[in-house]
Amino acid sequence: MTVDSRIPKVMGYVEALVDRKSQLLIEDEQLKERQSMHGAYDYADGAFV
Repeated sequence: MTVDSRIPKVMGYVEALVDRKSQLLIEDEQLKERQSMHGAYDYADGAFV
């Protein structure tokens, strides 16, 4: 079986994407917490919630 030399590079990309996704989920959760504390503007309803 031959080992494809691109595998480590692809794995690096995958790890970077997973790290970025995790960071975005954390930022999204923090934003939701701030919005719930300060009253968020609901653009769908056009009112503060």
